[in-house]
Amino acid sequence: MMMKRTFLVGAVIATAVLGSAAQAGATPGVGGCGAGYMELHEDDGLDLIDWRPYTDDDEAAIRDSVREFVDANGDDVLCVQQFAANPGQDRKWGFPDYRIVKLMDNKSQGR
Repeated sequence: MMMKRTFLVGAVIATAVLGSAAQAGATPGVGGCGAGYMELHEDDGLDLIDWRPYTDDDEAAIRDSVREFVDANGDDVLCVQQFAANPGQDRKWGFPDYRIVKLMDNKSQGR
């Protein structure tokens, strides 16, 4: 179980960090999301994550990491995409109807 949780924690942080790496120079308060993404306050986006596989300490660490590394422009707004449950993979992990959530910073809308 520890290995599954470690993989899931790594996957959440990697997805969030990689999704926002290109946004590092974005201007605070200015941004938008692409098709298929919802623009949400970071707390609302984090609340969409299915926290069942994580301990309370894991959840706190992920929330802190997202705030520090994903919200690169510091406007507390994220682009969020939620994927449908994968019946094969979620049963393998032991969490039926587990939904993957992708978080990334809202990109600046420059020239």
